[in-house]
Amino acid sequence: MDTRRAPAPQPPDQLDLADPLLHAHHDLGPLWRRLRTEAPVHWQPETARGPGFWVVSRYTDVVSVLNDSETFTSERGNVLDTLLAGGDSAAGKMLAVTDGRPHQALRSALLKPFSPRSLEVVVDSVRRGTHALVEEAVERGEVDFAADVAAHIPLAAICDLLGVPASERRHIIDLTSGALSSADGAPTEEATWASRNGLLLYFSELAAQRRAKPYDDVVSLLVTREIDGRPLTHEEIVFNCYSIIMGGHETTRFAMVGGLHALMEREDQWRALSGGRAAIAPAVEEVLRWTTPALHSGRTATRDVLLDDRFVEEGDIVVTWLASANRDERVFDRPDDFDLSRTPNKHLSFAHGSHFCLGAFLARAELAALLESARQLVAKAEPAGPPRYVYSNFLSGMSALPVALTPSCRVLAGPVAWEASSAALTVGNMTHTPAAVGAEAVSPVVCGMVRLVAPRKLDQVELDHRLVGDLGFHSLVLAELGYNLEDLYGLRTLTPEETMKLERVRDVIEFVSTEVAGGRAQLPPDDEVAALFARYGADAPAAPTA
Repeated sequence: MDTRRAPAPQPPDQLDLADPLLHAHHDLGPLWRRLRTEAPVHWQPETARGPGFWVVSRYTDVVSVLNDSETFTSERGNVLDTLLAGGDSAAGKMLAVTDGRPHQALRSALLKPFSPRSLEVVVDSVRRGTHALVEEAVERGEVDFAADVAAHIPLAAICDLLGVPASERRHIIDLTSGALSSADGAPTEEATWASRNGLLLYFSELAAQRRAKPYDDVVSLLVTREIDGRPLTHEEIVFNCYSIIMGGHETTRFAMVGGLHALMEREDQWRALSGGRAAIAPAVEEVLRWTTPALHSGRTATRDVLLDDRFVEEGDIVVTWLASANRDERVFDRPDDFDLSRTPNKHLSFAHGSHFCLGAFLARAELAALLESARQLVAKAEPAGPPRYVYSNFLSGMSALPVALTPSCRVLAGPVAWEASSAALTVGNMTHTPAAVGAEAVSPVVCGMVRLVAPRKLDQVELDHRLVGDLGFHSLVLAELGYNLEDLYGLRTLTPEETMKLERVRDVIEFVSTEVAGGRAQLPPDDEVAALFARYGADAPAAPTA
């Protein structure tokens, strides 16, 4: 469970929203609710961290600010810390902190490699890589989901796009983790700048390499592309590589970790996902809304303006809090409920307007791959230790999430149904009518035996489609029930290879029976069994009537 508590009751202007400790140690939901109701555009007074700034908390006001880049510019920075420090050194050179014509030209240059068509190969790699990572995690049983799974999925994809060699990606993880947050206390200015400068230096060297020898990657595109008739400067290339790696790694990673944490806390939603009642696409959107990995998006007023009846002066810092907007009860029904089937779901986790996240399609694909792999491979996820929240006023998420994973059922082939009237077992397109077939024996086979498949616990028995082959899933069911396949099917004599396969299948059955009896593998509840069968267009087994 989330052990963070709401801050002690006090006037909002006595809370420093720029303090990373406030966000790491407290659940700010009650504060956002209060601000949305009492002061949707609230003035945060000056502190030792820097000047005061406007806190925009309602959805409609956030959208209004993000839609108007002429009045509320990002060219002086879009992250609170840099705005408080006087501005962003990359302003006017990096896509995220550029407006107007330069922003449009640079964004157009980057749209192609981030388009769905261009990302087909990358997304396919994401699916396979995610499945392998989750499968390995399930095999291990207990893992730190943040470090062992979530950190690697978005990083692999964005590093593939940028052409970062696999051998250097661990170094990139360390640098991105320290550039905007800290895992072990309030980030120091020295540590933050060391991480940021490390990333800038890395991409400076990579850009120089690509200038000498271009590859088929985004860095090479930036090196060779002209914007408004001129090549990008070295600084522009490096700053935009920094922006892509930060936007493509940290936020998606935190959404993944927060999504699993929310599912562990809500058994009904976990069952909806694993049983197929919750579709993947809306589930992805709800994870994004619920986690809101980027807490805010900052702007600077370019002129005097009224915002929700508050007078904002030219030069004022205006911070739109996406974390609050995504829980606005004026827009979202039951905003504090985590509902994977929520629709519509017009969250602002990718921001809004001209600065809508360039990598939104890829981030959604990565989250979809994770949820689909969890649905296929994980029967249950439980906390194995307390989570650790990052220290940041910009990023929201967990740097550590210890979990214990129980392997899931996995149907190996076609629909399975029990036809009660004829006491016949239909598996795939074959129906069998042995006298003693019992529905109570079918369910453990379908939903228990294949638990060892996902984690690959048996080195000596690697049961999958290739092993079972022409014997098929029906053979597993009937062999478990003790029937002679040759007698049932009127088959020719089994070949030595088929006999060996069948013996290995029986080894699997014996192993799973031992695991279940020893409490190391658990069969799912009846409703999960029913949902599993429903996914394959069949009814769950039921005992035949007399």
